[in-house]
Amino acid sequence: MINSLILKHKLARITARRIAHFGRKMLRCPDAWHDIQSFLISQPEVVYIDVGAHIGITVDRILDECSNKVCAFEPTPESFTQLSRRMETHDNLRCFNLALADFTGETPFFINRNEQTNSIMENDVVNTENLSSLTSHQSIVQIKAITFDDWVACNTVCNTTFFLKLDVQGTELRVLVGAMQSLPRIEGLFVECPLAPMYKGQSSFWEIHQFLEKHGFILRNTYPSLHDLTGRAIQIDALWTRS
Repeated sequence: MINSLILKHKLARITARRIAHFGRKMLRCPDAWHDIQSFLISQPEVVYIDVGAHIGITVDRILDECSNKVCAFEPTPESFTQLSRRMETHDNLRCFNLALADFTGETPFFINRNEQTNSIMENDVVNTENLSSLTSHQSIVQIKAITFDDWVACNTVCNTTFFLKLDVQGTELRVLVGAMQSLPRIEGLFVECPLAPMYKGQSSFWEIHQFLEKHGFILRNTYPSLHDLTGRAIQIDALWTRS
């Protein structure tokens, strides 16, 4: 009930974040979203691209605190419907019922017990053995995917720079490969990176880091990792910006 009330009211959301940030600061813990918001506030012309927006919790953070334009991508049909309804009053936001990938076309998409684990990729050993209560498949649907380069070419963002947030369940490097032409216009990225085999064919943190470093990005910070039921670190968030 309390979380639902906070979700609905902007002032409550902002107050909750301020309290959480103060707690992290006192404990000397890194605060990813404070870092992202600080970056975007310093560069208001940058468009924030939320890839894997779900129902818009991370979109709320940017719309509440920053003036940047926002584009949100969510491939899961039910989550996209909720996202669109929640965000329909915002003028500086556009929502797209698409996955970003390294190809443009239709693709099978796994709908899992917890919709935040939905993916183009099949589950690997960590998901099947330790996280099955969240990741077991409920159905497979066809969705539309597009490369970031193709999306940029089709939209009126010709002279725009971008900040990308990627929460794409193992396809992070594929999204980046599909953005090769647009990479010079990307000022920063916040990426949820796998550390253990969660999805078959996934990219790893190390592969993502090497790719971004090769293209002129600096790793600015990493944030507390997610662990499975055995205590194994399986996922970490990381922030890169231009050098």
